[in-house]
Amino acid sequence: MKQQDMKNQRSDDRQSRYDTIIWRPSNGLAYQAAWLLELSEGGCAFAWRGAGLPKIGSTIDLRFESGASFGPPEPVVVKRVNVVHDNLVVVASQRQEPHLDPLPMALPSKPPEAKRKVLPDCVAHRSSMAA
Repeated sequence: MKQQDMKNQRSDDRQSRYDTIIWRPSNGLAYQAAWLLELSEGGCAFAWRGAGLPKIGSTIDLRFESGASFGPPEPVVVKRVNVVHDNLVVVASQRQEPHLDPLPMALPSKPPEAKRKVLPDCVAHRSSMAA
């Protein structure tokens, strides 16, 4: 029932995705790795594991895979935050400025077993500190 309610809140058709993205609060410094789950012209949903949940209504910056690196920051507004299990979170977001070009719908989607991407130094450094 809850899943149906969430689905009805969507205003755009969404595509299932398996891409790596990075995100940070708009006023934050370090990007964090996440996994894109769904993408539409007006927003996206991603899974993330970590502490410090983004607040509903806050603006975050997303960077999508673009070849071997990540594209420019894309500001989005956090619409929903669902804690799935312990520190595994699903975040739903909406574009801050829908009049701009749509989010990168043409990204090549790869299944989870696809080759590993090299993350920017700020993410790799943060990951090594946690180990």
